[in-house]
Amino acid sequence: MRLTPTTFGMLPCWREVSQDGLILIVMAVVAVGSGFGINRFRREPLPLIYLSKTDRLQRSVVRLADSHPDGGISAPTLTRPSAEPETIDLARFHDLLENGSIVLDARPELFYRVGHVPGARSLSRAAFESDYARLRAFLEPHRAQTLVIYCAGDECEDSRMVASALQKLGYPQVLIFAGGWDEWRQAGLPEERP
Repeated sequence: MRLTPTTFGMLPCWREVSQDGLILIVMAVVAVGSGFGINRFRREPLPLIYLSKTDRLQRSVVRLADSHPDGGISAPTLTRPSAEPETIDLARFHDLLENGSIVLDARPELFYRVGHVPGARSLSRAAFESDYARLRAFLEPHRAQTLVIYCAGDECEDSRMVASALQKLGYPQVLIFAGGWDEWRQAGLPEERP
């Protein structure tokens, strides 16, 4: 291909390209800087390094133990769980429910709203810190009472994680209904919606 003056007229000038590149770099630096600045002043900043579900929950537990709750209720102190929470079957879960045990649903709020065990309260693993803060006034006076936690089913680890977090916050009587919501629904038992 032979280059002629008209060919050069169709190609962008290298000077313009370098100016556009410099503008793009400045815009990228401003965007990244703004993102870091906004994140810094968020109520709950996003971590810059990935944290696993377990690590995020552990951080929430530590923050809750260090916080001073409203209403004059004493802040929980971190304790080391004496043992893994006991898992229970549907029959025992049903008995505990009828005897007034506190039932907590560890599934995300969206699933809780679609349907849950009657009388259960939402304490999701994903929003543990805010859910616990909302339920704190209810849970604190019942610290010695049996708490039963469930999530979706046998494969769901959220109930185990929430149970462990509650044990660390000083709740000694924590049980896990292993069959969870799946077993409850398969048994044709009543459902509740908010």
